[in-house]
Amino acid sequence: MKIKILLSLLAINMSLSCSNDQLQDDIDEMTIKEEVLKNDHKVNFINNYYSGWNENIRYPSPDNDPQFFDIWLPEKRNISDTHLFVFIHGGSFTGGDKTDSEYVAAINAIKSQFPNSAIATINYRVGLTMLLDKPIMDVQSALHYLIGQAPLMNISNNNIVLIGESAGAYLAFFEAFRRDSQLGNQKRYKAVVSLSGFAEIIPKSDSNTTFANLIALQALTVKVPNLNFNEYSPLNRITNLIQANDFPEIYLFYGESDKVLSGSNSKNIYKKIQESGVQKYIDKSYIRSFPNQGHTMNSSVKNTIAQILTQKLVF
Repeated sequence: MKIKILLSLLAINMSLSCSNDQLQDDIDEMTIKEEVLKNDHKVNFINNYYSGWNENIRYPSPDNDPQFFDIWLPEKRNISDTHLFVFIHGGSFTGGDKTDSEYVAAINAIKSQFPNSAIATINYRVGLTMLLDKPIMDVQSALHYLIGQAPLMNISNNNIVLIGESAGAYLAFFEAFRRDSQLGNQKRYKAVVSLSGFAEIIPKSDSNTTFANLIALQALTVKVPNLNFNEYSPLNRITNLIQANDFPEIYLFYGESDKVLSGSNSKNIYKKIQESGVQKYIDKSYIRSFPNQGHTMNSSVKNTIAQILTQKLVF
């Protein structure tokens, strides 16, 4: 009996020893990973945010469907002068991701021209059967979260610049043009930058739009709950916001050979601002087209756009 007890105690001791060894190994591995992470991000660990890229940070989704954002934080930053750019990817609301190469090109261009600014890029819910209100709610939630987290990141949460490409531009327009009495974040948006974007449902098409893409644009209407075109068309809000002295700066860029979305979308936004007759908003709007560029403008053009923004944006 004593032998059995001794053997049992020996087994327990060996088990505990192995567990402790494994625990120490796990701790050592975590320490190594943390050091690697710090080295990758140039250290400066402030309230769980590193200088450099902080990737796949979860933000609260209205329906508990996990969504994530990445954010670049410059090493030398402060809560007053480090401004935030937020990039919203495209993909016709059916796909797309913050890491797709065509969107990374735009992000890198902004990062190069605004080295002292923070740059976030967000994911949102997409899918063939996804109703349009879902990505709209996700973008609102992501921005609300970023605004709340900005002091912890040691960056400003005012004068935010929203940049959207294609469908992402629509979401940027919608967020900047909405007026939400509960959150009230819209006062914090300095500008909206549209890359091959649209701000109306249904997006306009012209002779350059292929039949397949025309069908895809028409199909967007079934993604709008109750087909409330006025509610879901930021273009319809421009006049009222200008009259209320409550309108951000607008920058519109598109390719003249775009066969996915017509350049008339950008032209219609610009025209609506011009028709307001309010000079300060006319002065704060800008449009430029690029010849020989399709829906996805190349890296060189996106660098040019970023350079234009350095001249136009005054914080």
